[in-house]
Amino acid sequence: MSSPAPDRATQMSYVLLKFRVYEICSEICQAVMSKASSSIEQIFHIDRSITQEQSNWDRKYKSRSPCSVNDVHQRLHLNVLYSTSYHLTLLLHQNVWTNQSQGEARRDWSRKRVSEGARKLLDLHADFAKASDLAPFRWYLRGIGSFHAFHAAVVLFTLSKRETSSALYADMFGCLRRCLGIFESLSDVSRICNKAAPVLRSLLSSLPMGCTPHGNRSIASTIEESQQHHYGLQQLSLEPFIPPKADNMYGTDINMTSFETMYGQFNSQQWLTPSAMPWDNWDQLLEGYNENMLDGM
Repeated sequence: MSSPAPDRATQMSYVLLKFRVYEICSEICQAVMSKASSSIEQIFHIDRSITQEQSNWDRKYKSRSPCSVNDVHQRLHLNVLYSTSYHLTLLLHQNVWTNQSQGEARRDWSRKRVSEGARKLLDLHADFAKASDLAPFRWYLRGIGSFHAFHAAVVLFTLSKRETSSALYADMFGCLRRCLGIFESLSDVSRICNKAAPVLRSLLSSLPMGCTPHGNRSIASTIEESQQHHYGLQQLSLEPFIPPKADNMYGTDINMTSFETMYGQFNSQQWLTPSAMPWDNWDQLLEGYNENMLDGM
């Protein structure tokens, strides 16, 4: 008697899995975004639903035969599913890790979930960009895929300003540098990347180029440690994007007070789709940044 067929992914199963992702997104909209405050129990419940779906994808896609491991459509499906799920994690936790009224333990758990989700989303974004067999599907990278990456980059930048781990900071810095390179390479063919690239470049210019925000260890000295801790750091170019002033290791600062005020005013709904994002706010922030650069010349 033959053994039962493994639970493998098909085109129809991808459609069903994506539909389940939409259901979780709808649940977030109803239980979290539509309310001034949500119970931490609801956050825990939805967060667990996301991780359960990810486990389901692992079971379906990793039980395939070795000859189909490189199947381009399955790679595309997994990339989109995971990228979307990490974006949902960022949306879900938006009002937890940034909310001072939440207990420290809850905020710490939420920050870890957000940090992990943002870095993994940017890893997937980079994998998509460098995969030649996914080139026919670059429309995803030019659109919603890069919008999700922009969200992850802004979140990761905000977290990096308060990161005390040298190794983790180096990984964050590397993820942001790599993301900027992708945005700039697509800026001529993607309105989202064209908008996101100057924002991310300006934000990166405010990060320490030689050391972490909370110490004097160089980024270069943390690369080996980061790799040992399996933070997923890829090759990191250490050349600055914008030449810093000789007496300012931080480069030319964007107005961080303006950024933090603006970011704090964003709600989760505005990160749902590119059309909901108030891009004019970013333009105004950049105008102030450029004026500061001219004043410092």
